[in-house]
Amino acid sequence: MEIEELPDPRVLLSETDWSTLEAAFPERGEDHPSGPVLSTPVALAAFTSGDRDAVTRALDHLDDGLLHQGTLYGATGTAALYLAALLADDGSREALVPAWEAGRRPLRAKLLDWLAAVAYTVSDAREEYWKEWGFSWTSTPEGREVRALRPALFQGVSACFADPDLAVREAALAAAIPLLDAPELVRHRAELIPVLRRELAASSEQSHRLAAIVGLQAWGEDTTALAAHAELVEYEQREKEWEEKQMRAALHGPPVNDEPPF
Repeated sequence: MEIEELPDPRVLLSETDWSTLEAAFPERGEDHPSGPVLSTPVALAAFTSGDRDAVTRALDHLDDGLLHQGTLYGATGTAALYLAALLADDGSREALVPAWEAGRRPLRAKLLDWLAAVAYTVSDAREEYWKEWGFSWTSTPEGREVRALRPALFQGVSACFADPDLAVREAALAAAIPLLDAPELVRHRAELIPVLRRELAASSEQSHRLAAIVGLQAWGEDTTALAAHAELVEYEQREKEWEEKQMRAALHGPPVNDEPPF
């Protein structure tokens, strides 16, 4: 699927034959022994419903049903396209800022976080990791679809760069980083580099600071003068030590169930 312009999110939602697109779990009703599971179109429609409980269930569906343990499904690409179109749609803005989110992380930021995770799944760095294990997302139709959609997803993400809410702006910048692996989007890196240095690398959220440094380094930028550079080095060292501890335990004794210190 190649998209040059973002579709109307309402048309995409209503005209897509979602029954042909796979998710991690089939739709289940309230009386199912394993508990209810939303269908993808019901979950996506909930984001503009204003219903807090429905939105919470819909966010769970994104993580559990459409990106379960970092896996792409047949419905993942179209769902990502819908969310990008929704974020860029002026007519949906009011619905995406429900009154009950006051004081909480904005819904728009959470949707951008999910788009970032989808984009990261097919990023160059992740592709190199998977190749070491004899796997490649680009060899799957789901991975190829998401990669082809990156220019359209970037349109939705970049529409939030100037959002008045700092959390939304930062989430948009973080989501843009893996999207700019797409060859047709590389030209946008130059305009984002100073913003990543000035804003995202100084974010109050560690995940955003580290994302900025990793992204800048991948683009050939020198980050040693940024405070978050040392933080990333320390983070990676803790990660390495924890993984080695887990490996030693697996080889010489029962697994260690410690939570990673990062």
